[in-house]
Amino acid sequence: MKAIPDEVVSFDFDAYYSEEALFSHFFRCSLYNAWDYFDFYKAFEHCRGRIGSKLAEHGLLNFEDFEENFSQMYGDRPGDLSPFEWKSDYINITEEDIMEVILRHIFDESRKAFTGMFSELIEIYDMTDNPGRFDLPEQIELFDRVIHAQHVTEAIFDELNPDDLRADIEYEYENQPEIEENELSETINKFHEA
Repeated sequence: MKAIPDEVVSFDFDAYYSEEALFSHFFRCSLYNAWDYFDFYKAFEHCRGRIGSKLAEHGLLNFEDFEENFSQMYGDRPGDLSPFEWKSDYINITEEDIMEVILRHIFDESRKAFTGMFSELIEIYDMTDNPGRFDLPEQIELFDRVIHAQHVTEAIFDELNPDDLRADIEYEYENQPEIEENELSETINKFHEA
């Protein structure tokens, strides 16, 4: 049997903002069957935000999310819209009105173009909304689906290769020495005393 390393026991859950730290912690908890040390709520909260951004940029959530994501990616305006403004006694079309028309058109066209292409990712996004409704094996399976989605698309998290991370963690695990039963009891007792 192998001792659960400090990287698992004393993991800083605030480090989940780093996808590499999050995935590495998941792989370690999996290898050591140490799920008491993994915070699925924080993990899914973080992943849901990143998945939601990908869906929003393709117009697959609501218009408000698309509009916010568009502004973050491209700024507030695609250019000077003042030539399209119209003001009279009866009509008042502002730059904001024109921008909304442009965004709604892009949103509608994106929804048409991408509908059906992201069904698996939408399902994962919906399921991560309330992970507490799932038992531990279902939560593990759901996080595996997040990992698989990253592996297949390589687009949810920037520059993150789950296979490389998993290989590094497995190598680390395989090269850790075995511990005796009495050492394991001491390790468990230290944890419970803390």
